[in-house]
Parts: sequence; C-alpha cells; structure tokens
Amino acid sequence: MVARCAFAELGYGVATNKDVAERAGITTGALYHYFDSKTAMYWAVFDHVQRTVGRFLADAIEPFPTFFRQAEAFFRGLQQLNGKEPTLAEFLNAARIDITRYSELKIDFQDRYPKVRRHFIPGLVALGVSTGEIDPERADDVADFLHAFVTGLMDPASIKYDEQERAIEALLSLLQGTLIKAPSKP
Repeated sequence: MVARCAFAELGYGVATNKDVAERAGITTGALYHYFDSKTAMYWAVFDHVQRTVGRFLADAIEPFPTFFRQAEAFFRGLQQLNGKEPTLAEFLNAARIDITRYSELKIDFQDRYPKVRRHFIPGLVALGVSTGEIDPERADDVADFLHAFVTGLMDPASIKYDEQERAIEALLSLLQGTLIKAPSKP
C-alpha cells in the first residue's frame, strides 16, 4: 500500500526506494531485502493492483447472465472500488503514463497488459455477442468504446465520485438507446 501510494502520487520517475522506505518506516536496506530494485517493487505493486481489481470485478459481474447487466455491475464495481481504495485508480493512471516514459517498464508491460483490456472487456463483449445484445460486426467498436470509458471513468484527477455516478447512468442509458435521440430526417 505504501509503495502504491508513492508511485501513484510521485510517479515511477520521481518516487525512490528511499521515499517508499521512509513512508513504510523502514530503512532503504530493509526494503532491498524484499525488492532488488525500484523496478521490481513497481511490478510487484502493479501485479498486486491487477489481481485486486481483477478479483473484485470478477466477483461483481459473475452473477449476471447478460452483457448489459454485467456491464452495469462492472462499471458500478469500478466506481465502488475507486471510492473505497482511490489509490488503485491513481496508481493505474500514473502507470499508463509511466509505462510510456520509461524503457525499463515498457519491456515488461506486454506480459502484464491490464486485465481490464485483455480479459474483462473482451469477455463482456463476447457475452454480448452470444446473447445477441451486440452485433458481431461491431464487437471491436464496442470493446474500444468500453475501454475508453473505463480509462476516463477511473481518472481521479478529472472525475469525482458523483460525476462517475452520472457518467455510469449516462452510459447505461446510451447502451439502452434512451440517452440520445437520433435527429429526424428532413
């Protein structure tokens, strides 16, 4: 948790092992007993965040048999998790930037590609195709749209909890076809 907060607040480039050790109330030498480098510590945090978010979301969507209900549970789960543990989203947002800036992170990132993009969204879309809720020809479009929505929803710097609630409600209305009316043709 301490390392996650340091990386979320300072970013990979600025955070140091000394920062993490001081926040944890231990010496830098003691920290090296657990992690041989800052990069190893960063990946341990990243992997832990991925597992935490993954388990939470899997439990949230599991009981629902349709794309729409799983999508609703998925987005409400993200919002709930963000409210409960905001440093998870803060870390993941910082990671999106850090991974593009630092070559030592770029190398290992593909092996750790976020579960939301690799697992949950494709799973939701595949369910929607199988239930007839999503046109198979538009499956990639839906996946890209949902990924973009997740990215925006989990940006704690630009969206507050009540704004997340309105955004989720708007997304659900959009998915149901009730948010926007198509203009009538002249």
